[in-house]
Amino acid sequence: MRLAVLVLTCLACLRAQSDGGLAQALAGISMDPNECYHVRDISLVRDEAKTYFDEGYLIFAQPIAGHRAAAVFVAEGDGGDAELLLLPPTKAERRSLALHAETPNLDEHFTQALLLFGDVTYEELMRQIKAAPRWRKAPEQGAALAVEWTPVARNLSAAFATRTTLELLSPGSRAGFFAAILNTRRLGTIDLLFDPRSSEQLILGQLHGGERSYFEVWTSFQARGFRQVPAAPDVVVEHYRIDATLDARLRLRCVSTLTVRVPGGSARAVPLEMSSQMAVTGATVDGQPATVVDSHAARTDLTQDANDRLFVVVPGQPLSAAAAHEIRVEHEGDVISSAAEGVYFVGSRGRWYPHRGAQFSTFDVTYHYGRGVDLVSPGELLSDSTDGEIRSVRRDISVPVPFLGFNLGAYTCLNRIAGAVTVKVCASPQMENALRTRMTNPERRVASGARGDERLQTLASEVADAMQFYTAHFGPPPLRELVAAPIPGTFGQGFAGLIYLSAFTYLNEADPAVVALSPRLQFFFQDLLQAHEVAHQWWGNSVSAASYRDEWLMEALANYSAILWLETRKGPVGVREMLSNYRDQLLSASPLGDRIEAAGPVTQGRRLQSPANPRAFDLILYGKGTWILHMLRRRMGDAAFWQVLAQVLAEYRHKTISTEQFRKVCAQHMPADSADRGLDNFFEQWVDATGVPELALTSMVKRGPRGYTVSGHVAQSGVDGTFQAEVPVVVQPAQGAPVVRWVLTGAEPAAFSMLLKAAPARVTLDPDFSVLRR
Repeated sequence: MRLAVLVLTCLACLRAQSDGGLAQALAGISMDPNECYHVRDISLVRDEAKTYFDEGYLIFAQPIAGHRAAAVFVAEGDGGDAELLLLPPTKAERRSLALHAETPNLDEHFTQALLLFGDVTYEELMRQIKAAPRWRKAPEQGAALAVEWTPVARNLSAAFATRTTLELLSPGSRAGFFAAILNTRRLGTIDLLFDPRSSEQLILGQLHGGERSYFEVWTSFQARGFRQVPAAPDVVVEHYRIDATLDARLRLRCVSTLTVRVPGGSARAVPLEMSSQMAVTGATVDGQPATVVDSHAARTDLTQDANDRLFVVVPGQPLSAAAAHEIRVEHEGDVISSAAEGVYFVGSRGRWYPHRGAQFSTFDVTYHYGRGVDLVSPGELLSDSTDGEIRSVRRDISVPVPFLGFNLGAYTCLNRIAGAVTVKVCASPQMENALRTRMTNPERRVASGARGDERLQTLASEVADAMQFYTAHFGPPPLRELVAAPIPGTFGQGFAGLIYLSAFTYLNEADPAVVALSPRLQFFFQDLLQAHEVAHQWWGNSVSAASYRDEWLMEALANYSAILWLETRKGPVGVREMLSNYRDQLLSASPLGDRIEAAGPVTQGRRLQSPANPRAFDLILYGKGTWILHMLRRRMGDAAFWQVLAQVLAEYRHKTISTEQFRKVCAQHMPADSADRGLDNFFEQWVDATGVPELALTSMVKRGPRGYTVSGHVAQSGVDGTFQAEVPVVVQPAQGAPVVRWVLTGAEPAAFSMLLKAAPARVTLDPDFSVLRR
């Protein structure tokens, strides 16, 4: 009850101050020399993170609207000390922490700390300070610390001002936002974050500076109180109405109206996210003016996508959970750049409008742009008009989808019919010529470009064929039209109704720019990319990842769907070559001296993105993820694997799916003779951990009165003693079908024995690439 009274009191104070002023005041925070204390043996506990202040001085910030939102601890002399204990709850997170901090359970001493909070941390600390027998203030030390630490506090408080403001205006029902920047004795400066609004509340990591600063997550996990009852979404976006104008300088100006609900109850502030390339210029809520709190810094966005930033819309009155509300946001920015004459690069694809995570929503969007360019975007065409030099196109997406994208260029397009779906594949001759100029001699571009129409015809047919193949197995895609258009880069991306394809995909295989590529990249651009992005109509847009830990699943499912399509065109040999290539790359050395695969499990998702190991993210999510699905297919059989994919889409269409939910679906289709029918061991080893075993087969054949006994064992090495894998031993008789025995490997050689009537011609270990191994 004391906590409730305190929160209500703080809210009353805060409402007396303008919300924009609150954020500014946090950015201009000052330490209070009259609130400095000599402390001994006090602590703060945030779930598995425990901070102990053994002895030193603790100075608090001056109050802002009645709330003290920061504190600084400094150890006293040589004898002062403080300590952080952090115990990650899972093996995968302990390994991740050990990779960065050289210990699976952190026990780190520090001498200085800046604490930022939007909860009752101040009251919690003061209660402990005043409970000490001889507590005392330290005004002299306070004066010196205030001078030294106020500039530091302002710098870091400004970085967290948006998130702290959100907490102060809309405190949750659980423990509130808390950040600690610690100057440790061994590891340098590290950040500890507790954020109840994040999907994983506890984060520990380190900010790296340089030309491009980034935050390296060392460990991240759900707090204990959230594991059984996850946090409910604070905002649900049901519908978007967007009016977007692209001016002659390629600046995008938008008015986005979001129909939202706040299921958590009365909301005093609404958190949203958007590309850091877009700036919010104004907002209203239900027709009334609203305040926008918006800042951007690496530490602010610890829990955001690397391309997103958090901003907060503060209405004049709290929003009721019982009704839908309209939030109108005006925003503009440079998300489009000119890569060459008539060639455009669309950045922040799917992030250029306000959103809250990847929620399934409907869209009504109108684009205004110059007549000299073509703009492609998904959705049913409602109107298309021209006023002078400005063309206005309105489209409607009535089926819930997680993203809305568009592309821009001067296009030549071909249409194909794929069952009930119209496929439009657009090419940009200017982009192709610009690519040839960059990759080869400029004088060769015209001769090479003569084959462009032929390649466009082939590409259009391949996209349509892949669409028809997937539809036959997965059911209809989200929308009845699919547009494919090029992007100047070496990647692709798939949204509902729109896919971006690398400009390399549009070049003929004999084009000098393609010939200059490695065989692996030639295969990627000529054969794989288009099928992969088409598959994202289902994996990522019909069903989506529940969190960053599950993004591997969408990429692996899209990639393996492309493999299944390619298998119908090139046969199993092409599939084996692709898997072999992935294996070789996963086992190759990283810049850190270990194997690429050892950087982390697939469930670390974007945490694998690091300048220190730049290839790890792609190779692990796409390469190892593809291998994981292939191993599941081999163990359960083709028919069961297709049933898994169909069941996932049937149960999770227009929803998100987690890795654990996917495991449960797969387990329903495992064969009865499997030693791991629930797939708990499989997912623990291959999905949540690292390691690629080396396997060796020893076998012998003895003739007896009842036939031929084939026996032996499979020895495993190169992984820790807990690693287990089911691997097939295949005995091929001189005549008849092969006999397969699945053997569970482990720390000790795994024995097997089988009786055959006919003499075996050969005994082999995993001849069909059923297990990822060295």
